[in-house]
Amino acid sequence: MSTVLLWLFLLGTFLYGLRFAIVLWRDQNKLGAIVVILIAIAIVIAPFLSGLRNYLI
Repeated sequence: MSTVLLWLFLLGTFLYGLRFAIVLWRDQNKLGAIVVILIAIAIVIAPFLSGLRNYLI
C-alpha cells in the first residue's frame, strides 16, 4: 500500500512540474521550462536508481 502511495505522489509531482514547465514555456522562459522538465524526469528516475544501487551493492 505504501508503495502505491509513493508512486502516486511521484506521479503527481511529475505532472505538477510538467504543467509548470508548460506555463513557463508559454511565458517565453524556455530555459526555465527545460530545467523544470529535467528535474521532473529526475524525480521519476531517482527511485529506480536507488533500487539499482541497493541491488548492486
